Amino acid sequence: MNSLDNYPEWSETMTYEEWVAKFKPTYNHLVRDASFEGMMFETYGNELDFVLQVVNKGGKLLVWTYIDGDNGTYIVEGYRLVNRIGYFICDVPFEESTAYEVEVSKDAQ
Repeated sequence: MNSLDNYPEWSETMTYEEWVAKFKPTYNHLVRDASFEGMMFETYGNELDFVLQVVNKGGKLLVWTYIDGDNGTYIVEGYRLVNRIGYFICDVPFEESTAYEVEVSKDAQ
């Protein structure tokens, strides 16, 4: 991280398919029919409790947030609260010095 402004030094955009191949999201073992082919965790209840447990036990680099952005929906690194739709937990940690953006859907112009 750049110590002057706390923004990541690098940014990387990728497709959903590239993200799945690179970071290997795990399946939601709490809900059989979870979104995103069984991989998304909801933002409430026991699913959120599990995500927070992962974050609090040293897995903060494994958690990603599905968000509603200005021009569509995206998956971004880390545990976020603003505009969140859901969470993912991956087997492969992301680089803390990189901001990632995975476009899931694009709003019609």
